[in-house]
Formats: sequence, structure tokens, C-alpha cells
Amino acid sequence: MYKYLAGRLKQLGIRKCDLAYMLGLSATSVSNRFTGTTPWSIDEMYKIMDICQAPAEQLHIYFPPKRSSRAESSPNGSAGFPIIVTIKIDQSTADSSRIKCSVHQA
Repeated sequence: MYKYLAGRLKQLGIRKCDLAYMLGLSATSVSNRFTGTTPWSIDEMYKIMDICQAPAEQLHIYFPPKRSSRAESSPNGSAGFPIIVTIKIDQSTADSSRIKCSVHQA
């Protein structure tokens, strides 16, 4: 589930048991986080980014969002989130190019 993180730790020579020690967690707790059984806390994620010497802007690479089975089966790659688009055309003005658009997640 966290392949990029695992690869970076391997590059740095950091074993999961070492990571557990650095985070103040048990090896089982770290294992549960790597398998997705237990979510990482935001503090753990940022501490890991420091350990990996990675900028915070790469957080989404090290900790990608968990995808639901519905999202994985989505043919258009929209992550399975229905989107509602509302378009309002201002009829009160002669300028037909005035359009208001808003997007909402259902």
C-alpha cells in the first residue's frame, strides 16, 4: 500500500523495526499502518517525511489516499466521487458570456 515509502526507507537503510523505534511505536503497529489496517496519524506522517528527508509537498506520494473498491473499478478514473456541476446563465444582461458555475461533491 505504501510502496514509495517502503522503497525510500530501503534506500536509506531503515528497516520497519527501526522506523517503529524512531516513531515510538511497536513493530506490529508500524506493520498495521503499512497494510492499511491502522491509519497513519498526521504527526507520524510528517515525522516520517523528516526521517526520509523528503519535502512536505511530497506527502501525497509517500502516503497516497486510500482508494475504495468503487474508485478502483471506476472506468474513467474519477476516483468514484460523484460530482454535481451547476451552471447558471445570467439572462438579465445582454452579455451572453456571463456564466456562473459551481462544483459540489455529492
